[in-house]
Amino acid sequence: MSKRIFAISDLHIGGTDTPMLGHPELLAGFLERLANYTPRRGETTELVIHGDFIDFLAEPPFEAWTTTEQAALSKFNEVWDRKTLTPIFEGLGKCARKLNKLTLLLGNHDVELAYPRVREELLRKLRVQEPRCHFVFNNEAYRIGDVLIEHGNRYDGWNAIDHDGLRQALSCASRGEPAPHPMEICPGSLLVRDVINPLKTRYHFIDLLKPEDKVVALLLSALEPALGFDLPTIFKGAGHYVSQWARNRPWKSRQDGRPPEVERLMHDTASSGVPRPLADEFKSELAPAEGARPLSYGPRALSKEFLRDPNAEGLAAHARQNLHLSPARLKKLQVALRHALSDDRTFDPQESDGPYFAAAQRMSRNSAWSPAPPRVVIMGHTHLARWKEEGLLTYLNTGTWADLMAVPPAVLEDSVSAREALADWMNALARNELGGQREPRPHFADVRLNAEGSLLIGGSPLLRSFDPEEAL
Repeated sequence: MSKRIFAISDLHIGGTDTPMLGHPELLAGFLERLANYTPRRGETTELVIHGDFIDFLAEPPFEAWTTTEQAALSKFNEVWDRKTLTPIFEGLGKCARKLNKLTLLLGNHDVELAYPRVREELLRKLRVQEPRCHFVFNNEAYRIGDVLIEHGNRYDGWNAIDHDGLRQALSCASRGEPAPHPMEICPGSLLVRDVINPLKTRYHFIDLLKPEDKVVALLLSALEPALGFDLPTIFKGAGHYVSQWARNRPWKSRQDGRPPEVERLMHDTASSGVPRPLADEFKSELAPAEGARPLSYGPRALSKEFLRDPNAEGLAAHARQNLHLSPARLKKLQVALRHALSDDRTFDPQESDGPYFAAAQRMSRNSAWSPAPPRVVIMGHTHLARWKEEGLLTYLNTGTWADLMAVPPAVLEDSVSAREALADWMNALARNELGGQREPRPHFADVRLNAEGSLLIGGSPLLRSFDPEEAL
């Protein structure tokens, strides 16, 4: 007997006008291919979706957490009934009925899947019953022999979920009672609600462009110069806000003093300062106006300036009027982007995965495991595929099925033609003309175990890019 595990994450199914899942036919094709897979003799199969399956954060009315079970159920049904997504859900239903097991883990965009009635409705639509469809929603990692799978958001200070509050909310929902205390909402979800979603209505690239920490602020400084004073607030304020949020949440740990997990959250989270290229190239834009008062910390305060009308001096206004930025201004932006992306390895699968790989290392070295620590740790959350090996540990990140974007290398060259190309690219961003720029990079983990749960060496690669023409 042997077991073959397929793992995918960050599907981000949801959103009406500007969905992150821009190529649903690829996901539908993968699920159809998997449903038609013929196992080897004595082989069992399992599909694991480890987080951010249905994107409740992308569904109107936009909420960081859907506070009633009925509202969450309505959002779920609205997504499921969307005709463009029908092939995906038909394929998932076939997988649920054909494979030996379907396992779903929570991420930070699909916490509402934990509601009892939402889970029941999913089972009904898939036409399966537990335990054939297995839910992991109690902050546990999913261990299968040598393999450990989780979403990864618990190692991200922005997006760690208040699972104590969630358990209380679910307990009350199962009895038809209101929760006596609201669940603590992680700052990342508040940021999506108060900043990303409003910005995305104006600029569709906001949650697709990578690396977002290096380039999005630079591009916004050109698109909306009036945001200049707010950019330091976003970077400095966000770091301060997340660290304070981690310090003050007792559900992070019950230990006395500041627990190591909080120290890691504070150390591993986003930078607390404005990136050097941005500070160097945009000194005047970032200088606070005379008499200006800094904004308060927190996502809702940070979103304040994003919600006003576009500034007439911004590139967005220029693009709408078919005007062009001056060569000097273009060169300034180009220099800053070139510095920000110098030696950037965002899309290199061998590049470090920060706190996620560090967490995998800790788990693989933990002598408390019985009988042995995991040999393969699989995460998602970052949207960037990774495959790193260290000793007996193999770390995989399955990336995302949502679209991704990158700054075209050609626009960074120090030439007049490159700056003209940069102007054209920026104008396309401002007009939301993203055709040809949104690129899917779907990956999945493919792991084989023997009857004892030990990793089988050989066979398919552990991390694979989905190719519609390639057999599973």
